[in-house]
Amino acid sequence: MKRILLLVFLLVIVSGCAKKETEVRKIFYPQPPTPPRLQYVMSIASGDDLQIRTEFEQFLGGPELDFKGLVHPYDLASAPGKIYILDRHYNKVIIVNLLEKTIGFFDDQKQREGQLSSPGGIYINQDEIKYISDMNRKQVIVYDATDNFVRTYGDKTIFDKPVDIVEYQDRILVSDVKKHQVIVFDKLSGEVINTIGSDPGEGGLNLSKPTFLAIDKDGNFYVTDAFNFNIRKINQNGILVEEFGQIGDAIGSFARPKGLDVDKDGNLYVVDAANSHVQIFNNKTRLLLFFGGLGNEPGRLYLPSGLHIDNNNVDYFANYIDEDFKAQYLLYVLNMSGPNKLSVYAFGQMKGYDYSEESIIPGN
Repeated sequence: MKRILLLVFLLVIVSGCAKKETEVRKIFYPQPPTPPRLQYVMSIASGDDLQIRTEFEQFLGGPELDFKGLVHPYDLASAPGKIYILDRHYNKVIIVNLLEKTIGFFDDQKQREGQLSSPGGIYINQDEIKYISDMNRKQVIVYDATDNFVRTYGDKTIFDKPVDIVEYQDRILVSDVKKHQVIVFDKLSGEVINTIGSDPGEGGLNLSKPTFLAIDKDGNFYVTDAFNFNIRKINQNGILVEEFGQIGDAIGSFARPKGLDVDKDGNLYVVDAANSHVQIFNNKTRLLLFFGGLGNEPGRLYLPSGLHIDNNNVDYFANYIDEDFKAQYLLYVLNMSGPNKLSVYAFGQMKGYDYSEESIIPGN
């Protein structure tokens, strides 16, 4: 009888400890009592993180790949029910299917014209048309909503190293990191209609190693001007509108700017890989908030790269979001090192806080 009571007592203790270990401290930015605007939701590195099954055996037309989760994720985009992640370790695009609870490779092998060699960036429009740059092919490859090959833009006579892509109305804009340019295509004809930027020292709008791109609702595009250590906001005529940041490691400056995106209100989100922060600016270049910081703990970042705002998939993460926090959209940040390969945040408002006279202040 004593042994039974002792066993029951030990089971109670063990179960209590297990419960404490599984409890996750919720992390908000800024931290209360300031009205919080962001919640760290979770990190994803493999199918286990979302309790989804891998289906890489369905990858067609090529050798079976040894998938061990995300390794060197660089850029990403989303569509309703799906997250598309470009991983340079595999030189493939990985699809996290939130609806079907599966994870697998994007099938670029259906048609020879659509096969990827070294994908550099990805953009998906509201019709789920996918634009993927290929640095070896020196082209942008286009796929339809069902992932079938449609067409290409550019070739080796136009591109040296195409990286990122955005679409606006009848134009396709592509950054070329070696040419120090953003090249503008007519969407229908595929012809080059404008070239923005020049080699350093040649005059005009000087871009130096332009990489990531984002577009706002008015058609202004934002480019990570990596070796000028800032973000350029440029209109459709190629005229500089604003510059965000300057070289430095202080908040409001950039040491290694990378991924960026713009929300519906025109606020700019920018990753800095050197200090592992995300900084948020309003459209007048004022710093509103920063978060992250180097580390492997929840909410921290480690060599972050791509960043993407997702307006479609909040409901799939509802079980991970605080019940009193009304999420408006998701923010994804990719980490090229550390265990938290894809960090997921939710932007919104917390019940019980007054946002009528909100002043978002910097906070880590």
